[in-house]
Amino acid sequence: MMKLTGFFRKTLKAALLVVLMAGCNKEPCLDMPLIERLSQELQTWYVTDTASMVFLITDSHGISQSLVADKPWRHVMEGHVTDDCGQQSPSYNFSMQYTTSVSPLHFMVDIRGAAPGYGGYVIEISWMRTLDNWGGQKAIYDLETGRSKSDEAQCQVVSHFECAGLTYPTVLQVEYNGLDFPSAVSKLWFAKEIGIVAYEDGSGNRYERQPAGT
Repeated sequence: MMKLTGFFRKTLKAALLVVLMAGCNKEPCLDMPLIERLSQELQTWYVTDTASMVFLITDSHGISQSLVADKPWRHVMEGHVTDDCGQQSPSYNFSMQYTTSVSPLHFMVDIRGAAPGYGGYVIEISWMRTLDNWGGQKAIYDLETGRSKSDEAQCQVVSHFECAGLTYPTVLQVEYNGLDFPSAVSKLWFAKEIGIVAYEDGSGNRYERQPAGT
């Protein structure tokens, strides 16, 4: 009888071990080639044109003002994500801000990336008015899907965008939705490595960044 009881005990332990092992689903391994491709693409959008952080912008009526940029900030966190296969993936963060000298506008740019499922790779550009404390919208562009992730704006990458006599080869074009006010920002263009090169208000007045030395 003791031998039979011991047999059942061993069988029960084995059954419990099988159940526990079945319940511990191994997470899928990180797609390292995809992560590497998206990480490299993300960093090509960082603003590297920082020789001057004060730019002249001119609107459709020929009126000029300054667009002042804060010094860009960047950070890499190694080993942000570790999978069950022993692979590690970093996260990337880049941010900068712009303000206008006359019209009370504040633009915020955040370019950040982490493995898909842990934040993804996005470019986020938002705006707000600083004096009357109203307005403000956020655009989020997903590099992996090539589509917008925010209902507040539509984003697409365009080629050969012309602005103030210059042609920019790769530009993120943002069209903000929902605020039908003349002083609201309706469109914005952000050039790869250059930053904000133009924006347009609700009345159709376009503000263009002028070439250095003008």
